[in-house]
Amino acid sequence: MSGPMRPKELLAMKRSQIPEAVFDAFNKLIASNWDGCKAIILKSEAVDALTKALGVENSEIYRLGYLEIDDLYRREGWLVEYDKPAYNENYQASWTFQMESTR
Repeated sequence: MSGPMRPKELLAMKRSQIPEAVFDAFNKLIASNWDGCKAIILKSEAVDALTKALGVENSEIYRLGYLEIDDLYRREGWLVEYDKPAYNENYQASWTFQMESTR
């Protein structure tokens, strides 16, 4: 690629930088947490799954951006919400995945 990237090319470029094992891990988490309407995945659960799947430390998961999957799943038709606590709240960050028809 030469010249600046177009905004519509961003997700394709981001997608190419994430190993298939990341998507495999998230897909398994979505399937195992699916309740018929949604799947809620705790961030700690995802990090554990990725460290096992990729054989890397937690810090590498963050450094390489392997948790930045929201827009990639949205592009495939999922409704994805990421929720994290504010500075004065105390609960675990999580993603909620829903199919368009179950919302």
